[in-house]
Amino acid sequence: FALSLEPNHELVTGNFLGNVLRRSLPASVAIVFSVLLVQLLKGPLGFTFEQASTCSLYLSAIVGFALVVRISQPLNKLRIALLCSIVAILAVGCLAVPEFFSLATPTVSMALFLVICGVLALLLFNSLYVRLNKREDADDLFAKLVNGIEQLYEHRSFIK
Repeated sequence: FALSLEPNHELVTGNFLGNVLRRSLPASVAIVFSVLLVQLLKGPLGFTFEQASTCSLYLSAIVGFALVVRISQPLNKLRIALLCSIVAILAVGCLAVPEFFSLATPTVSMALFLVICGVLALLLFNSLYVRLNKREDADDLFAKLVNGIEQLYEHRSFIK
């Protein structure tokens, strides 16, 4: 939201929905992947419901922050302040008042899992983000999906 308040004199090109999906779909896929991984491995790792929920929250925050960093490029003072504010709010929420959010106290196994799964989620996010934001990559499955959604949106008159 804060980024939308910045002055921008560039001409908007392309399809709005397509542009939004090209930026948000990689983060969505990475978050779904990481939460599914948590759910699949919580039993073998011996995580309680609260621990699995906490891992899901941290992984979603990591990928969400990576998305904000990507869409904040190029960085300027306002955008750096925004990123620092996000980190501070997350730190206060997760570390200072974890009981408010029903967060479990991190264990060594949780921390190790979060590092490994976080790296995997970020690799997936970055890979998809780069692929989807290359317009010439029309053969890519995700690019086809975005193009299909764009076409449905453009021909939405059939829904009315």
